[in-house]
Amino acid sequence: MKILLVCGNGPALEEIKIIVRGEFPGSNMVACPSLAEALRLADSEFYPLIIVDYSLTEKDPRERQQLSSLAECSFIMLFRVPREQRTKGNGTGDAAVWVDNGFALGFPGDADFSTGLRTAVQFARRFAALHGEREKLYGEQLRMMKMLEKIPLLVCKIAPDGTTLYINRACEEVTGYSAADLVGKNWWQIFYPGVEYYQVENLISCLKINGDVQDFEMTLTARDGKKRVVSWNSSNCYDSTDRMVEIMGLGIDITERKKIENNLQENAELFRYVAEFSPFPLSIISETGIYEYINPRFTEMFGYQLEEIPDGKTWFKLAYPDSQYRRKVIVAWLADLDRFGEDRIIPAEYTVTCKDGRQCDILFRTVKMRNGKLLLTYEDVTERKQAEAKIRFISFHDKLTGLYNRAFFEEELKRLDTERQLPLSLIIGDANGLKLVNDAFGHRQGDELLIRSANILKKYCRREDIVCRWGGDEFAILLPRTTQEGCRELLRRINKGFDDAEPFPIKLSMSLGSATKDRPSLNIEEVLKIAEAQMYSQKLSEAKNFRNTVIASLVRTLGEKDYETEAHSWRMQNLSVQWAAALKLKDSELDDLIMAVTLHDIGKIAVPDSILMKAAPLTDDEWNIIKEHSERGYRIALSSGELTHIAPYILSHHERWDGLGYPQGIKGEEIPLLSRILAIIDAYDVMTNGRPYKPAISEKEAMQELLRCAGTQFDPRLVKLILQTAR
Repeated sequence: MKILLVCGNGPALEEIKIIVRGEFPGSNMVACPSLAEALRLADSEFYPLIIVDYSLTEKDPRERQQLSSLAECSFIMLFRVPREQRTKGNGTGDAAVWVDNGFALGFPGDADFSTGLRTAVQFARRFAALHGEREKLYGEQLRMMKMLEKIPLLVCKIAPDGTTLYINRACEEVTGYSAADLVGKNWWQIFYPGVEYYQVENLISCLKINGDVQDFEMTLTARDGKKRVVSWNSSNCYDSTDRMVEIMGLGIDITERKKIENNLQENAELFRYVAEFSPFPLSIISETGIYEYINPRFTEMFGYQLEEIPDGKTWFKLAYPDSQYRRKVIVAWLADLDRFGEDRIIPAEYTVTCKDGRQCDILFRTVKMRNGKLLLTYEDVTERKQAEAKIRFISFHDKLTGLYNRAFFEEELKRLDTERQLPLSLIIGDANGLKLVNDAFGHRQGDELLIRSANILKKYCRREDIVCRWGGDEFAILLPRTTQEGCRELLRRINKGFDDAEPFPIKLSMSLGSATKDRPSLNIEEVLKIAEAQMYSQKLSEAKNFRNTVIASLVRTLGEKDYETEAHSWRMQNLSVQWAAALKLKDSELDDLIMAVTLHDIGKIAVPDSILMKAAPLTDDEWNIIKEHSERGYRIALSSGELTHIAPYILSHHERWDGLGYPQGIKGEEIPLLSRILAIIDAYDVMTNGRPYKPAISEKEAMQELLRCAGTQFDPRLVKLILQTAR
């Protein structure tokens, strides 16, 4: 047995050593001079028996109080205890004494020390056995406490009144308080002040009812003022009398998890808002192809509810009813699936049949999310594709005729200029009479001439031939894999088509030239120049005949519209011949006058029949249309090389001597001579033959009217000469 002797260094120490060795030869004695030293030794090593000279404690009352801490683990034997300090304790007379809260057996100085020692040893052995059990229990408790200090869970013990009994290191780290800060303090008041105390009431209520709680979330205020969310598993601890002595709590700091959950919840809410109010339809498809979600816009666009499209197979059948097209879409879709990666957008366009039968061009954008599901958005690009098609058409087509334009022709010429496409033939054409029609009838009629000419070209060309409007009144045709003979045969058909076409408003005609590239060494640009040269050659050779034919056709057409106009022209020619001598005209001037008389009203070809044949007086607007005929006639004459010199006479035949005529408002001798003569002849014939809106007068009355208007409307000298002839 280990015995600690606290007896100073005097004779008492040696006496006690002798007695202890005599009674317990194998004992291990350790002597120390003071109680303070004994406390230090007892703190580091267990001594079942501690023999203390009580007189050593009389110097400092605090040392007597420290005896109680030794009595918690060791049996203390006191000697030299004054009689006034002895008390009756356990029925052994004055052999026992209580020191504070620790039990000790003491002996007076005059007692039999050996007898007391043996009694003390018996108690010490019992105490040592008890200490062994306590030490074992203490060791278990110590190991448990060490484990509690190491685990990441928050551990706390709280008395029923809220007093903190214990917290572990994890609890210190989360709360910011040390054990010294909290032990002995009210746990609830520190962490759940004010309005937050309701959490404590809820917890205690649950503990009273159930005795324990699982995953009970509470938000505590840490030392730094920040809120921490802890999920507690708590249980009540009871003593042998079923009295609750403490609350044991194990907690997990779930603050970050709650933040993540809140973020996820916010993100889910945000996604819901974005999805529900998105301008684009969207859907979510599981890894197994199940449609888990569609937003309202999806239903608006396609007409289907979620229950109508439970899976991808159903969707494919509904959206792509044509089996052949459906197979094509499925193949493309499966190929895209192989390319899907996380957060990678895969676009694709398909034509979808909606529930109401509408067909829409849809741009699918598919994203594979990290959870393996697919997020699809749908954009109706029908209008955009139509606009793009229109833009493409406009980019490569002539707006007026619908033929390809020159830009497309040049691209195709490059593309087809390969040995595989040989022989490659070219045709260049120029619509005849466009300027004349524009001048005589206006540009709308000129446009119509181009449209009809284009239609003839398209009618006789093959589907693979490329017909384009080269520019202005010129056209070009590309004929892949067409020999020179095949090209000539096409030219014959086209020319026949123009010959058979209805005049509008003149006979349709086109000058054509062709060339063929039949070997790779030929330069396609040179071939094109040959075709152009042939076309221009034909145009020059036929130009005079064509113009004369057109003019005659216009005169004939005008006569068919208004027989009186044709008769009026013949009578004016006769008057020109009759008055030529009096007017002292040369033969060439007479010829020009007769030509001008014949064509002076040619501009009326563009005047509507409703105005030209109107019996009632013309309105101001109608009269303005009539007055345009002199300018139109002028432009028609200019378009024909042979008639250019008489164009000024046609233009000015409604000018007046006093300058009040039209269209230029010139006067006197500014007006060409033949125009002045033409004005007199025209007026005389109209007066003597009448008009639908005005009856005829006699020749005498007509001469008097000429005389009356001489100097204002007519050249007075010319009127005088004509009157002399009439007499």
